[in-house]
Order: sequence, then C-alpha cells, then structure tokens
Amino acid sequence: MKPPRSIASTLSWSLAAVGVGGALFLMAFIAINYHMTFSRLSDHQAFHRAMKEMADHVVVPLLILALPMILAGR
Repeated sequence: MKPPRSIASTLSWSLAAVGVGGALFLMAFIAINYHMTFSRLSDHQAFHRAMKEMADHVVVPLLILALPMILAGR
C-alpha cells in the first residue's frame, strides 16, 4: 500500500492545474475577443501583435501569480 500524498503536494498539483486551466481559458477568451483566426495570423505583423497580447494578458500575470501560488502550496 502506498502512503497518501502530503497536503503540500496535493495543494501544489491543484494550484498548478488551476493556473494551467486559467491560462488556457484566458488565451481562448482573448482569441475570441479579438476574433483571431489562423488565417488572420498568417500575416507576420498580426502574429506578433497576437503574441504580445497573449504575453501581456496571460504570461505576465501567471508569472506574477506563480510565486505566491507556489508559496501557498508549501
């Protein structure tokens, strides 16, 4: 019989799942909000604008929230 997982481990995995799910939700919302399609992203400028938008609204907030989430899990 394997020992049960620790509370810290369970919290860490749960917070990671929430973070990943939230990031995917935010990216989908941004894509829908800005009507981004693959055909529109074929333009080099449009692709860079879309990546900047994703970085500004998804990646940066996740990086800012990652440390407190990790500390809360520990």
